[in-house]
Order: sequence, then structure tokens, then C-alpha cells
Amino acid sequence: MEPTASDASAPADDGHTSAAGSVTPTGPATAVESPAWWRRRVPLLWTAAGVFGGLVIGAGSMLLVQPTPPQQVAVLHADPDAEWPNQMFGASPEDGQRYNEFHGLTVVTYDQNTGDGASRPCLAVLTTPSGAGFAAGGCGAGPFPATVSLQITSLLPQALRDEFPEDTSLQFVHDDAGVQVYAAQPTTARPNP
Repeated sequence: MEPTASDASAPADDGHTSAAGSVTPTGPATAVESPAWWRRRVPLLWTAAGVFGGLVIGAGSMLLVQPTPPQQVAVLHADPDAEWPNQMFGASPEDGQRYNEFHGLTVVTYDQNTGDGASRPCLAVLTTPSGAGFAAGGCGAGPFPATVSLQITSLLPQALRDEFPEDTSLQFVHDDAGVQVYAAQPTTARPNP
């Protein structure tokens, strides 16, 4: 028997007919295979690497501009033989004390009368031994000690600027041991020459 035209148009039955009546191939794959799992994730890996790199660079940049915590750089002791700066304060008060010079700065302490019979401890930092140049001053209150803070500028003595870079902050704190001196480096990053 010869095949008829209707038999020629019908697909060959290989036993794998789907419910819709189409034949599904069982031989070699005819569709393009999907790439390996890791190839599909390469863009995600590049994105993660970029984010991580950005975080590392950002953290490094933050460390460059982080201020260093203040560090104690000196303890000044009273110098009973030092001359009192009469030009600034007049005659030395009974409780006035002058301390060791600190890189061209003169430091003095004294009690200030508050007007109600009480007094409070005060601290002054001067730019010359004679007291002609006043840098900063402050008084204590209750349990808080007399404290003075200043920033190094071109107006302060050269000896101080030779020891500390410009814009360094200094703090002088009067306590029973003397005058504690703290320094904090500038908080802005500067390019290295």
C-alpha cells in the first residue's frame, strides 16, 4: 500500500505526542542552552565588587579626615621664681602663680573675686612673658577647673608654631598637679608635599 497525501502531512508518531497534539522532540537538544549559573551572575558580582570597593575607599577617606583625639603633651608646674606679668594684671595677687613657659606662651593662674565674697580659679595664657599679649583666658566654676582653649595661628609665638602645626588646638586645664596641656591635630586632611 502506498502512502496517501493525508498520510504524508501527518507527523511521524514516535510516541511522544503532547496533549495539544504536537510532537516533542526526544533527540538532541534543538534549543540554545542557558549559560552556566556563574555566568548569569557575573553582572551581580561586578556590582558587589564595585560597592565593596566604594566602601573601602570611603572608609579610607574618612580615616584621612578623622581628628586625632587630644593627647596630653605637657604638665606645667608653678615657677615661684618667675616674674609676674605686671603689664597685664598689675601687681601679683597673693594667690597668683606663674608656670613654666610653654613654647613661648606664659601661663598664669589666680583667683577672681565674684563680688559676693567668693572667688573662682582663673587661668590665662599670654603670648609674651611681660603679659603684653593676651592669647586666651578662662575661669572655673564649682567642680569644673579653669580651662583655656586656643587654636594655633600665625599670631602666636614662633616657638609654638615650630612645635605644632598651624590650626592645632591646645587646651590648658588647671588642677592640683599644675596645668595640664593637651593638643589635638587639625581635623582637615592636607596633601603631603
